[in-house]
Parts: sequence; C-alpha cells; structure tokens
Amino acid sequence: DAKLIPGDGPIFVAPAAHIGPGCVVRGPAYIGAGVEAMDVRLESCVVEKGCRLMGCVVKDSTVMEYSRVMEGAIVTQAVIGGYCLLGPNATVCGEILDGNAAVLGDFSTVSPGSVFSGPVKAGPFTNVSGFCDHDIPAFISRGGSRLSLDEALKICWLRVGRWENRIVSDYELNLVKKIYKTVRRGGRSPGQPGKPIFSKG
Repeated sequence: DAKLIPGDGPIFVAPAAHIGPGCVVRGPAYIGAGVEAMDVRLESCVVEKGCRLMGCVVKDSTVMEYSRVMEGAIVTQAVIGGYCLLGPNATVCGEILDGNAAVLGDFSTVSPGSVFSGPVKAGPFTNVSGFCDHDIPAFISRGGSRLSLDEALKICWLRVGRWENRIVSDYELNLVKKIYKTVRRGGRSPGQPGKPIFSKG
C-alpha cells in the first residue's frame, strides 16, 4: 500500500525497484534499479541503484548507488555518496534556506544518532560521530584519527561484496590506494557529488 504522489513532478521507478508498504513518494523523484524501500518518505529526490532505505526520510537530496539509510534517519538538502551507511536516527542536513547541500563522500558512515549539519562536506571513507557542523577530510574516523589504508580497503571489500554482491576489481582497489596516497601527501580527494570514486569516466 505505497503511495506515489506526483506533486511538483513525475516519479520514475526503475525495473526491479521495490517500493514496499508504508512508503510515501512525492515527485519529482527517481528510484533506481534494485532499490529496496520500506516505510520511507521520499520527496524531490534521486535514489540511485541498489540502495536500501528503511523507515527513513529523504527530501531534496540525492543518495548515490548501494548506500544504506536506516530506521529513523533523516536526509535533507544533501548528497550522499555511494556505498555510504547512515545508522539509525542519523541526520544529514544541508542549509535549507541557502540551498547549500551537505555532501558525504563515498564509503562514509554516519554513526547512529549522529548529526552532520550545514553546508558541510566529508571526504570519502569518513566516519561522522556525534554532532558535526564542519568539513571532514577524507579517511578520518571517529575522534579525528586517520583510517589506515588496510582499514579503508576492508570497508571497500565488505560494502561492495555484501551490498553489490561482487568482488572488488583491481582497478577499484588501486584507485582507493591512489586516493589514499594523494590525501596523505596533502592533495585533495577526487570524490565529488555526481561522480563516484569508482567512475571511469
């Protein structure tokens, strides 16, 4: 008994997407192939292929491929990278009045009950914990410690393997290694909204 309400624009649901009971989708919205949504509210958003959304709210936002948004999480005015995990009751919220999105890089995690708020950006492989209203560099874990390369590769292996059900390619692993080394030398990570880390284009 999902409700699809065109609202201000069309709703496109790709093949093999599952919009389960209790869902309310208000257009414009795009729901990608293989998305699983249960008891969610989606409004003016893009949810890319393979995402899993459970009991959450996503509004005026983009959630990139194979990310997980769990029970009670709220996403507004945000871009969530690929393979991200938003724990239960997590919040990612950009500046609604200014229209500046909060951006969470690929393979990042927002811990349960944590808040990532404002026109803020987190690089790939970051872990947001508690309340955060400032930018976070790539590969930074809880408490400001840097993830090791082995930890980053493990996150990559686990999320791609479990969520996409495939083995990470050598190309992808080498790309993560290059990004890690670039960031260690003080360079900027290439992850950006709309262009996932694994994009070959």
